[in-house]
Amino acid sequence: IGVARDIAAWYGLKLKMPEVPPIELMDNDLVDVSVESKVCPLYSAYSVKGVKIAKSPEWLRRDLEAVGLRSINNVVDVTNWVMLECGQPLHAFDANKIKGKKLIVRQAAAGEHIKTLDGKKRDLDPEILVIADTERPLVVAGVMGSLDAEVDAQTTDIVLESAYFSPSHIRKASKKLELSTDSSYRFARDVDPQGIEYAAKRALQLIVEFAGGQIAGNGITCGSLPRTDAIIGITGDYVRNVCGFQVSDDEIVDVFQRLGFSVQKGSPEWKVTVPSAKPDVIRPIDLVEEFLRIYGTIKIPTADVVIKGTHHQDSGIAVFKQRGAAYMIGQHFTECFNYSTRSEKEVTTWHTNENACQLGLANPINQDQTHLRPFLIPGLLDSLRHNLSNGNAVGRLFEIGHVFRTKQDKVWELISIAFVLRESPESRNWLKRPAPDFFTVKSILLTLARLAGIQDEQPFCLGQEKAWQNQHSATSGDLLLNGYEMHAGVLSLHMTKAWDLTGPVLAGELIVSPSQLNKTPKTVKYSAFAQYPCVSRDLSIIVDKDTPAETVRNAILDAAKTSCTPECSMVSVKEFDVYSGQGLLADKKSLGFALSFRSNTRTLTDDEVNLAFQKIQQSLAFEVRKT
Repeated sequence: IGVARDIAAWYGLKLKMPEVPPIELMDNDLVDVSVESKVCPLYSAYSVKGVKIAKSPEWLRRDLEAVGLRSINNVVDVTNWVMLECGQPLHAFDANKIKGKKLIVRQAAAGEHIKTLDGKKRDLDPEILVIADTERPLVVAGVMGSLDAEVDAQTTDIVLESAYFSPSHIRKASKKLELSTDSSYRFARDVDPQGIEYAAKRALQLIVEFAGGQIAGNGITCGSLPRTDAIIGITGDYVRNVCGFQVSDDEIVDVFQRLGFSVQKGSPEWKVTVPSAKPDVIRPIDLVEEFLRIYGTIKIPTADVVIKGTHHQDSGIAVFKQRGAAYMIGQHFTECFNYSTRSEKEVTTWHTNENACQLGLANPINQDQTHLRPFLIPGLLDSLRHNLSNGNAVGRLFEIGHVFRTKQDKVWELISIAFVLRESPESRNWLKRPAPDFFTVKSILLTLARLAGIQDEQPFCLGQEKAWQNQHSATSGDLLLNGYEMHAGVLSLHMTKAWDLTGPVLAGELIVSPSQLNKTPKTVKYSAFAQYPCVSRDLSIIVDKDTPAETVRNAILDAAKTSCTPECSMVSVKEFDVYSGQGLLADKKSLGFALSFRSNTRTLTDDEVNLAFQKIQQSLAFEVRKT
């Protein structure tokens, strides 16, 4: 019928629906019906007494076999044939096999099972809808019936089911049971709720014609229509603007009416009533698509293609991805691309249980892809293991992609670049290179941070995450406060063993908020090369053992801002020594820094440098006394 409707619209003909004559009724319905689940908003059942099960007419068997269906018997074949004709799946029960003479539409109970018509025993759970009698499930609703109430050669009385089930629920049940049928295929894609009664009466007419019997009672209907005709506002100008060519209002209205839509012209909008048989038409743009489909795309006039110039400034996210990838490739890393969904166990290991729940998918593809990923590193470990297990001794991998966190109970999409480092112990070189360490990872991350436009980098602090090696990893920044966070160091032995990796694996990840990347970049200005030499002074500072050197370095830079002059400025601060042991308290360490001073106009004197150096020391001492 759906195909006939489109053909009638295309050729401008009238759709002729099969006529269903009035049905003669007798006695009462054979069963009672009860609906106890919201996922079945409309359910109807009709009874037929005194049927005679036999072969279907040859033309009916031929029709079914032509589309790949097997002929069963005259009753079952009619339900399948009407399903193909109307798009509404039906199901027939043997009325005498229904215990308690009652059909109950409910969710399955935990531990229940059913033996479906394919002969397999299937375990059920409360997420699956069933049609049951007073003792057991008889049908996995919208999917497949059971052997317990099938129509066979001994059947004399039947109950015909015609219903509407929630499409999403049928999709979940079909996937969970790994059972796809012609019925579930149609229910999962939505059927016309206003066609339920017509399909049932069409099937009853054919059952009585081919199998005999008489219809008992008036039929039982529970619930109401979940969806009626949609009313959409649209104008002729909107259709013309979207299509890009001129077409008259009358032509537009004519196409809608040929499709079975009714049009009420008004000012400024028309009101187009779309039958419930077209659930995909809900917006004005959907009406334009329907118009073009029937009007004919071949009638669209040819026109020159106009391409607007690109924006003068590329997206900050795209620029960062491009620059980050170029830098990592320059550091001899190989780029990877992984899925953005991961398993629940992995997400809870790398993130918190609370946030892992919020990152869970409502309808996951499989058990290994149930959650959105909060980090890229696990996917890189998969790639590393896959390469090593296939004899590819790759040691440097990176990925740029999107990760997800929660912010105010909403999913927050972020940009991340991550990498893993593993120097192959089997590799042999004539010259042994220094093995990468934490500072290798940190240096790469700081370069990536500068490419992301991060100016004031926060000092790295020892990390406490369970995925990382204690005392050999660190973190920097805060997504909410700074717009970024960085993780660097050696992955824990427990983590690498879980991936069947031997030896230490170093990893780093920079996660950046899109708002940070979309900030207007600072204009880069050229500075002339210095013509005069630097003058250096060494500074040794005793601090607590757990104080990061970067914190002290930043304090020196802050002190230099007030202590130095334009004529004698400090150009760099570099740490060159760290000492703890004899001569110092157990909880203290000594840090050595080299401070470089320079003037852009002349060579500095020792007195000038000593004065600035002394002021920096006094400023640092003052800050220590304050704290």
